[in-house]
Amino acid sequence: MKDEAQRTTPRWRQKNCQIASFLLKNVTKDKDSIAGLSRVTFTIDQLRGEIYNTDSLPYGTRVTHKLACQIVYDEAVGPSSVEFEPEATGKRISGREDDSIDFSRPVRIYVTSLDRTEAKTYTVRLNVHQQDPDSMAWQHTAPLLRQSNLVEARVLAHTGAYLLLARTTDGLSAYRSSDAQTWTALTPSGLPAGKTFEAAYATLLRHTYYIHATDGALYRSADGATWTSVAGAPTIVRLLGAVDTVTYGSQPVALAAIVRSKDNTLHFASMDASGTWTTGDAVPTTFPTEGFGSTSYEAAHRRHLLIAGGRRRDGILTDQAWETTDGRTWICLNQYTASGLPALEGAAVANYSGAIVLVGGLNASGTAQRTLYLSYDRGATWIAAAHKLQLPTEFVARGYASAAVTSDGYLLLVGGRTSRTGAMMDELWRGRINRLGYGR
Repeated sequence: MKDEAQRTTPRWRQKNCQIASFLLKNVTKDKDSIAGLSRVTFTIDQLRGEIYNTDSLPYGTRVTHKLACQIVYDEAVGPSSVEFEPEATGKRISGREDDSIDFSRPVRIYVTSLDRTEAKTYTVRLNVHQQDPDSMAWQHTAPLLRQSNLVEARVLAHTGAYLLLARTTDGLSAYRSSDAQTWTALTPSGLPAGKTFEAAYATLLRHTYYIHATDGALYRSADGATWTSVAGAPTIVRLLGAVDTVTYGSQPVALAAIVRSKDNTLHFASMDASGTWTTGDAVPTTFPTEGFGSTSYEAAHRRHLLIAGGRRRDGILTDQAWETTDGRTWICLNQYTASGLPALEGAAVANYSGAIVLVGGLNASGTAQRTLYLSYDRGATWIAAAHKLQLPTEFVARGYASAAVTSDGYLLLVGGRTSRTGAMMDELWRGRINRLGYGR
């Protein structure tokens, strides 16, 4: 047959020994068969002589059985010979045995043209993800700002850039970064000397940053460097966060705060896009006024502001979470059910990968924590995350770290301290669920 093919096939075709398509299949059907193997697409790099699956098989796939391969060549007549050399065995075998080849390691395929004047070698790799896609890889950067007098900090993400506001023993410092790893110091101006600014509660609304001083004055900045006083603002006890608009929604924006009225009572209040303040409900005694973590999320075409944990006015720590859509009326999400959280202050909170994440905090006895909790129902109930998502053992338990999420899928934890009045750690932890990095 080969002699007949050589006699009837044009000479230029007899020299072709390129593989046109490649497929792997299970030889047997049992518990160790690779699910979906016959649907795996292989890329053939003719220049490099490589054959591989761009989309790796799922993490944990075990290539323990020998596999069959199906090869289509450029020419219908095919080559004169095909040999396989599995790296796992080191033995070179003929193509007649291609129904039982060990692909647990790379396999070389030697193809000889029909007229035996040309040869080509391919290396086949069956790629399997080496990382659990649902585990989290953490990286540590220290020192971060190279300052030893840090008290508290807040990192705010905005359109691919990051602003870090830090209160030091000397005043307010500001830093900007494009990657949340390398920070450039800014020189804040417009803030009166002698005031203490609550950096841990700094807030971003639309394209403007807000910070308040302990005397209740409110300031704004478009760039984190140049600040001006917000005229007509009430006495701010605490900035709570911001409620922004959502796509296809008409919800008004709101800068949410706790304000002190002239009769010395505390009320919720919000500022709209025009700078007009509206007073809301009185702040209940069970609501935390400091030490809470906050984030926002979108649900039912509305933006929600969520806070979790914190210290109430009576000094008691809470395990509850609260939410608002306008900054003036807040609802406790765990009033009649257990939250699953311990009572904490200074926990870092963020909206990350479809869940609300809470990390660390200080418990009622002042002991720093390091557990990462998840809420899949927007703060109503919480569970400790699986071990593969928890921070590594090198991460020192802490409270009052600042959390943010980057555009490329990292969860940031900046600073934090081991006690309520301790020094802030000058460091950054950044973690990403592995699957969020695939394809980047």
